[in-house]
Amino acid sequence: MPKTSLLVVAPLFGFLSLAGCGDTSPSLDDPANNTIGAATDRATALAMACSGCHAAQSDAVVSLDEYGADALRDALRRYKTESDGTTVMHRLARGYSDEDVDLLATYFDTEGVEP
Repeated sequence: MPKTSLLVVAPLFGFLSLAGCGDTSPSLDDPANNTIGAATDRATALAMACSGCHAAQSDAVVSLDEYGADALRDALRRYKTESDGTTVMHRLARGYSDEDVDLLATYFDTEGVEP
């Protein structure tokens, strides 16, 4: 093999060997992690994902500001348990734990808040 080929291939193999060392990315649950996940609590992080479609400024999808905690909790549980549901919300809700559903319902709760 010519020397120029070795100069190109050797660093590539070195890089690939490092890539196989395993995942060393910090956990979002680790308080020492200095990422956005560490800077926000779990409820806020979940709600940020919802705001992509359910922003108050969008008329395309209903705003979650219109729901109370009980109504949102019921809707998310219904989406989660409908086994034949194929919408994006059905798929997303199936990934939420019961704790996640409670966190989201509490986060978006508007009962008792004056407009």
